[in-house]
Amino acid sequence: MHLMAGYMKSNYDTLTSSEVEHAGPYVATVNPVTQISTVIGPSSSYYSYFPGAYTERGYKADFDWWVGNNKISFGAQYYRDMQIDDFGGNINGIWTYYDEPGQILPNGSTVSSSDGNYVQQTVYNVDGVVKLHEKSMYLQDSLQVTPRWLLYGGLRWDSNTYTDGSGEPFATMPLFSPRLGFAWDVNGDSSFKVGGSIGRYSLALPLNFSAGVGISDVYYQNFYTYTGRTAQQVPTGLTQIGSSYVTANGQPIGPAQVGQVNLKAPYEYAANLYMQKKLHHAWSANAGIGVTDLKRVIDETCEEANITAFAQAHGFPNYNASTITNPCFEV
Repeated sequence: MHLMAGYMKSNYDTLTSSEVEHAGPYVATVNPVTQISTVIGPSSSYYSYFPGAYTERGYKADFDWWVGNNKISFGAQYYRDMQIDDFGGNINGIWTYYDEPGQILPNGSTVSSSDGNYVQQTVYNVDGVVKLHEKSMYLQDSLQVTPRWLLYGGLRWDSNTYTDGSGEPFATMPLFSPRLGFAWDVNGDSSFKVGGSIGRYSLALPLNFSAGVGISDVYYQNFYTYTGRTAQQVPTGLTQIGSSYVTANGQPIGPAQVGQVNLKAPYEYAANLYMQKKLHHAWSANAGIGVTDLKRVIDETCEEANITAFAQAHGFPNYNASTITNPCFEV
């Protein structure tokens, strides 16, 4: 019997809120002809970042029994990965100036046709913890057919559960994976070995998958006319145009909004062949070749321009593109 347990933690820091605070607000202006944005404020930092962390803890147990020429192995493991994110827009404010007479805004309001000057305020914040729970079990039988030939076959079960920023699971992906293999002791003295394996392998998605589609965030925009600007180019004399345009209200989105409801576990088929040759009492040579056939993956798409244009042309004029998650299969 073998028992294992482990824990790992990694902290990461980027530009912190205190550094951004001293730099000032992010202010930009958009050229009405080229649509190119130019920073005119004291800070070029659109985002404020806080320290984040990634942790992983795991437990594993393996058991072996010998029955005649058979070695029967059974094992189980559990890993929990956790990612902590805390970042958002510049804490001093994000302002973008436009000059677009008659422009229809995302909130449905229309800019004055005689004076197209307005300013957009963006508020953005992401704060949450996402987790991946990996559970696995396997059963394997290794049969010593002859003193030189070993055959083995097994079955592995993997189940990966992804949780959103509220700790609620939004996707669980189980998969059974059969595997076969052999080992040949060519000379019978372990000086030259040849072996191979073939099987199905589960592919766990990284935690960025959960963070990208299941974390809680706040994102909204306000639109104003203005009468002046401060020395830091922040607008003054504001009058709001219409209501706030809210894209995310701080609540995790449901599984149906994340992507397809029929998401299934990604997997691949892999075959490997290896050779090991003893050259000297202290030296040996190894060679191997492998073939992988990727059968099923999950794709995240952020192609905003084309998707937004399609949605707006088909009855959704206020559609705001975001990450779209869909299953992909080999055809």
